[in-house]
Amino acid sequence: MAVQAGTIEQQRELFRQVYETVERGDWSPVENLDPADRQLLQEYLLWPDLRATWLRVNLKTVDKAEVEDFLSHYGALRPARQLRYRYALTLARDGDLEDFQRIYEQFYQGQGNARLDCYSLQADIAAGRHARVPGRALDLWLTGTSQVEECDPVFEYLNDKQLLGPIEYRKRFALAVDAREFRLARWLGKSIDEEHVDTAARWLQAQAKPDGFLARHDTHLKSDTYREQLLYATERLTYQDPEAALRAWKKVEKRYGFSAEQKLRTRRHIALWMARDNLPDGHKLLAALPQAVQDDEVMRWRARTSLRDSNWQRLLTDIAAMDEQERNSEEWQYWHAIAQMRIGHTDEGRNALETLSAERSYYGFLASDELGN
Repeated sequence: MAVQAGTIEQQRELFRQVYETVERGDWSPVENLDPADRQLLQEYLLWPDLRATWLRVNLKTVDKAEVEDFLSHYGALRPARQLRYRYALTLARDGDLEDFQRIYEQFYQGQGNARLDCYSLQADIAAGRHARVPGRALDLWLTGTSQVEECDPVFEYLNDKQLLGPIEYRKRFALAVDAREFRLARWLGKSIDEEHVDTAARWLQAQAKPDGFLARHDTHLKSDTYREQLLYATERLTYQDPEAALRAWKKVEKRYGFSAEQKLRTRRHIALWMARDNLPDGHKLLAALPQAVQDDEVMRWRARTSLRDSNWQRLLTDIAAMDEQERNSEEWQYWHAIAQMRIGHTDEGRNALETLSAERSYYGFLASDELGN
């Protein structure tokens, strides 16, 4: 074992000696080792990492046979997998699409890598395999975010073949709006009609200046889309200034035919952020929400605001209103006991803390500390 440990340490030292230079693309430190040291280094666990590092830096100039020989020997290892990905990209970028396609079909097809998928489509287009292109290309088109630049030639092909029409643009426009990629939506709208351009512009205004968008709300617009834009602007303004959002929401809530679900969702969102930001009326707004939206998150923030205000009686009421699982968590058992003690129910509080202090947990230790144990 001592001999083995010594050998490993020698290998590590040899690796350290050469790695920094190899990482810069220079293999000469390895070639200049005496034969025994080189053999020792080749038997080291990290030899594939060392070789893959050099090959990766020199992909533009190294012979393809050398890369593929390495991949055939070490293909299952992580450094080889990383090298293969870089090698595939290099082949595609250098225009060697057929060799790229061979690797793609063996290792990357169906993996959902848009960059490689689009290079594969470029290879099919260049080779005249046109029947394989439209379905896969349209799948890549229909995304709500900007696609990788390697897809641009593929989308140009779709345009040239008149496979991208108003329907495809409208579908992607809707996806872009859902993804909140409004600049992309505006670009897509230019290929649809002026109404879509205007819609995207309003989304951008709601995103960039939600306070101004709400202040200048247009009572002539009554569409579902405009209601969604008002809701979105209110949501964004709430993150910045919940009180301003509440004032703005009160002005638009009754004017645009929002559904009951939309109203509840918005009121809940504003109330939660009022509580999170420790603003006046946070607890009042949360407590006023209908039972349908009094979920665990609302109940936790009701209790936290009562705790923050040292309103012990109200805290007891909030905890009692929680569902059984939440109410019986150690956190709220502890604060229920503390609240009991603070309002003068000392025996009940101490008994609860005694029980909780037996637990080897954060709140168990807090309970023990409160009891002076």
